Order: sequence, then structure tokens, then C-alpha cells
Amino acid sequence: MNKKTNIAILDLGSNKIKGVLSTFSPDGKIQQLVTARECSQGIESGFVKNKRMAVNSISNMFYKLERKTDKNIDFTYIVLNDSYSITSVVKKEINLKRGRLIKKEDVEWLTQKIIKSVETNNPNYTITNTKLVNKYIDGLVFPFEDIANQHAKKNMGIEISFVLSLKSYIKSIQNTMHSAKLDLDYIIPSYVAMGFFLSDEQKETKTCVIDVGAQTTTVAIFQKGVLEKGKTFNTGGTDIKESVSRILGIDLQKAEERKKSETQIERSREIEKIVTLELKKIATNIQKYLKQKELDKEISGGIVLSGGVSCDQSMQDAFKSVFKLPIYKVNIKISDNKTKTDRSWALLQGGVSCITDEIINNTYKNTAKSKIYKWIKSFFKHNGNKITS
Repeated sequence: MNKKTNIAILDLGSNKIKGVLSTFSPDGKIQQLVTARECSQGIESGFVKNKRMAVNSISNMFYKLERKTDKNIDFTYIVLNDSYSITSVVKKEINLKRGRLIKKEDVEWLTQKIIKSVETNNPNYTITNTKLVNKYIDGLVFPFEDIANQHAKKNMGIEISFVLSLKSYIKSIQNTMHSAKLDLDYIIPSYVAMGFFLSDEQKETKTCVIDVGAQTTTVAIFQKGVLEKGKTFNTGGTDIKESVSRILGIDLQKAEERKKSETQIERSREIEKIVTLELKKIATNIQKYLKQKELDKEISGGIVLSGGVSCDQSMQDAFKSVFKLPIYKVNIKISDNKTKTDRSWALLQGGVSCITDEIINNTYKNTAKSKIYKWIKSFFKHNGNKITS
């Protein structure tokens, strides 16, 4: 068996490309966690606009990762930008005879029926992730198969959460990776990645996760750990920088430097006012969307903010003033005294459980007792939020 021991996660951004590389020893223990970043060129809102420039950026980032560890990369995961994705929870029911025993085959048949229906109705999109939300009989959720239907309505149904990504977008990513002479093993929508930000308590309730990037802001609503709805807005940190530049009459580079001042104290009152105003605009647009889609009710898990901007107290204050809900920032613990706030680390530390089953069932299907199998099972431990590709 060809044992693969090095896992890389690539997060394509408009300003920078972030990479995380994990290597582990034969006994299944994490040996090294390293990161690298490269200026993003040829990529706008996650879409490859200039293939040659994008290939150079990705190749340089991977070279930095491999040079830090002196190891080749075996597995590669891409975190998708969800400007080109849609999400939905699809519900389907079938009528069963009274007393019929519900078997695993019934659920599988109904699942395939839903998938075929989704693919037919969305010809320009491809399914990148699915998750079984629940199985139920007449609205009563059952965790197991082999249950006799004794209820009057005699309906058995399931709900599945889907993430679909634009086929042309996926193809552009695949072609770029191929041109960079890199194998792409798994594609992970950022809507799904954001689910790993949830605490154990938030996985039991309704929570909104918001990731503010350079050119886009991604919003994901989770109901008991399951993606209910995702939406990407074409606004982000770049809009704040442009506002600072326009109002103060300074160039974009100086505006970025002043916007990124480490603390609010270091900013002038004028800069702080501009930053806060733009952040409130972003928060207000999100709030309007949630109300329009009736997703704003009972968000008892609060708002979880991710990305570098979430470290800024101005963002936390701005979102709290708009939403009137508890605001949390992501803190992914990577050591006793270090935390990270971006989704690349969340994926690696929280576990890419959305592809764990596929790795185990396909690549290692005959190696259930192998040490590498045990490592995957122990490292990708968030089984409560498992999503199967």
C-alpha cells in the first residue's frame, strides 16, 4: 500500500494564498505543523482570472511548505470560495404501507432520488458536499434504520443538506492545479469548513458563522451542527480600505497600513469612524438577508466571527450593535500559547471530517487495523459534524 503521510490544505484568497501542512510519524502522532503564505495573483474572489499568475502563486506557496519540512505533499485539499456555490436543505418523503420495516436500502434509494433531482434541476452546478440532516417518520426523527412504520400517515422521509458549486469554477481550479503539477485530492466548500468553528454547545443549537475576507464575506447558518443555508456577499476588507483611501485622499497602500493598525488606540478617530461605519454596513446587509430568508429567528448560538478581521475589536463591537446577539471570535488552539482565527487552521485542527469516510473507505479500505487509519480516526475526531462527500 502507498502510505500517504503528508496533508496540505490550500485556502485560495484574493489577496493571499494560505497553506497548512501536517506531517505525522509512522506511529500516528503529529510530527510537524507548518504554514506558508504567498501573495495571491491571478485570482479574484476565488476564481482563476489569470492562469499563469495563479499557477506561479500556488507553486511558490507549495514550495515554501515543502522546504519547511523537507517532505513531499501526498494529500491536497482545496478550500473553495463560495461566491460560486449555492446551498439548500432538500426534503423528500415516500408513502409506506403500515407496519413495513424501514431498511437501510430505503434510505439509500431515497437519498439517490434526491441527489438525481438536485443534479437535474441545477445543470450548471456540481455537488461538492452533502450531509444527511435526519431520517423521520411522520415528523419524528429516528437515528437508526430497521424501524417499523406504525403511524397513521405512513410517510417515511429524509432531509439532506447540499452544497453545489459552479462547474466552470471547479474546472478552473482543477486545471490550475494540474498546470502547477499538483494533485488535487479533495475539494471542501468554505461553507462546510466554517462548521468546524462551532463549539460543542453551538452544535446543539442555531448559530451564524461569518467570515470576512478581502473581497467577499461568507455567511453560514448552522442548525444543530448541520449547514442550513449559506450566502456570499461581494464585500469585504477591500471596501474598507477603499473608503479610507477615498475619504482621506491617500493611496490604497497607505490606507491599508492605517486600516491594519494593531489596536484601536493607534488609529485616529477619523480612521476608526470609517472602519466602524463600513463594518456596520456589512453587518446590516447580512442582517437584512437573514430577515428576508427568515433565518434570523432563535440564533441562540450567537454570531461567530472568523478571519483576521475578527481580531479587531471594532468588528466585534460593530456586529454586536447591529445584531444584538452574543459575538464570539474563532480561536483555534494550535499549542499551549498560540491560537489561530482562520478557516485553514480550523480545517486541519478541527478535522476534515467531511472526507474522512471517503479516505477510509477508498484509499484505506483494506487497512482498518493500520496505524495511519488510527491516526485519521483520532485526528479527525469531530464525528458529530460529519459530512460525507
